[in-house]
Amino acid sequence: MPCMDRTGKTLADIAALIQIAPRTVVFHLENARRKLGAASIAQCVAEALRRGLLS
Repeated sequence: MPCMDRTGKTLADIAALIQIAPRTVVFHLENARRKLGAASIAQCVAEALRRGLLS
């Protein structure tokens, strides 16, 4: 998925790439953050990488 690379895309960039509202991106990122027990989105990404959920 092009939005899941490590180029630091903004929420608006991700939303435009997959044609959803920016608020929907936030919703899904916050759900992932909560499920991974992370305090921030950055920590969520780091934890997902550590667990092999992102490549």
